[in-house]
Amino acid sequence: MVIIIGLKIKYTSQHYKLTLKNFDDLFKLRLNIDDIIYLNCSYNNLTYLPEQIKDFINLRVLNCSNNKLLILPGEIIKKLNHLRQLSCSQNELTFLPSEIGELKTIRQITCSHNKLKNIPSEIGQLLMLKHFNCSNNIITEIPEELYNLKKLNYLYCHNNNLSKILIKHVKLNIINLKKIYCDNNKNNNQDNNENGV
Repeated sequence: MVIIIGLKIKYTSQHYKLTLKNFDDLFKLRLNIDDIIYLNCSYNNLTYLPEQIKDFINLRVLNCSNNKLLILPGEIIKKLNHLRQLSCSQNELTFLPSEIGELKTIRQITCSHNKLKNIPSEIGQLLMLKHFNCSNNIITEIPEELYNLKKLNYLYCHNNNLSKILIKHVKLNIINLKKIYCDNNKNNNQDNNENGV
């Protein structure tokens, strides 16, 4: 691992994994952005994602957690066609963009500890999604389109505002769920934690 200007760069079979301490450092480097497959820009106090991220066309992992993001720009997200893992937890997000449905290769989304009120129906287009964590938000509904996700194995929706009826409906309709965590929902008086469905 080489350290350059507070930026960790790991070279793995002609691809770069970057961990940023200062996001501006990325654009000072003369790297081929087509070779960047992993970008960790967490803990940078970002209030927005720089537009240049959309040019990282081979990005597989984007970790922008633990910042101060107010929005996840759809025009950036829809360009990340090879993204497999997105972590945007611990921000100030109130919604996920509808363009999230264009991430056809995504396998894991973690958007916990934000201020999300709902999940866009376009999530039902993410047929490769296996792990979805939307816990610790203020979500009141899960879209029926989520039932299209036949590969979804893990659903974390605890500490939201979901009803017990809605949770039972989710359990019945997502056939491959191995684990669903949905306890401590404010619209539910009983513990709904389910370790095996």
